[in-house]
Amino acid sequence: MSLPTPEVQIKQAADTAKIFMDAYYDAINRRRPTASLPAFYISASKAYSAHNPDISVNGLHMTSVADFAKLLEDNYIDDETAARPPTGPAASTPARDAALPQVRYEIEAYDAHVLNPDFNIAAPPGVIENKDKSGAKCSVLTQVTGRVYYGRGRDAPAKTFNETFVLVPNWDTFGRNPPKGMRRWLVMSQNFRTL
Repeated sequence: MSLPTPEVQIKQAADTAKIFMDAYYDAINRRRPTASLPAFYISASKAYSAHNPDISVNGLHMTSVADFAKLLEDNYIDDETAARPPTGPAASTPARDAALPQVRYEIEAYDAHVLNPDFNIAAPPGVIENKDKSGAKCSVLTQVTGRVYYGRGRDAPAKTFNETFVLVPNWDTFGRNPPKGMRRWLVMSQNFRTL
């Protein structure tokens, strides 16, 4: 078995974490979680159909991605219009501002490391047998630290948060012509904690 070099693993971990974080926190900050979050988790992949993601929020175990998304929506968003992107003159009206998420996340730092350079849980047989030197089969531990603001504006109360993800390859993207927009890395485990 030929593994990616340490340099390739470092680059893969850093690139994976950056791409994931940008998309994930954008989805929480700007979109309706029940619609946008499921695509980030292993439950969105056919290959992982027998596995559920492990999600913990301040010690509370979430039984599904839908429960986690509902928790975010119930506590973080004012009304039904929050998911609409701002356009034209209505982009900053008082009605629009009242509909924005009540909570926003700002990333201050992150770190990423390869956990397993030859991850193969739920991998199709053809993927397991292929040698990979590119780092595409790595599982990645990503730790994020930032501030979560409860409310709008500069004076909104804030808390520091720490979030840890285990990201694994989305085997559905390894075939020929995978569907557009499919995420290459999925959340297998997530632990969120405010400090």
